Formats: sequence, structure tokens, C-alpha cells
Amino acid sequence: MTVTDRLEDQIKQLALEEGAVLVGICSADSIKEKEASDPNYLLQGAQSV
Repeated sequence: MTVTDRLEDQIKQLALEEGAVLVGICSADSIKEKEASDPNYLLQGAQSV
């Protein structure tokens, strides 16, 4: 497991502990498109990205 993998796991765990229902990490390139900046485009009912 790389340092990056461990950091991602820690971020996800913290978000879940703070009340997030779903946590994911992706590259900025994957959400570059205009509509991708709308949380509902990524996940219906999402309130933040």
C-alpha cells in the first residue's frame, strides 16, 4: 500500500466518521466537464463534490 493509498483511506474514514454517507476520490481530470461540476450530475441527491 502506497502513501497515497493510505492518505486516501484516512480521508475517506474521516469523512465517514463525520457523517458522510458515501465517499469517493477521483482525479480532477475526470470531472473537468461543465456538467460534471454539478453534484447531481455525479450522484443524484448529492449536496457537495
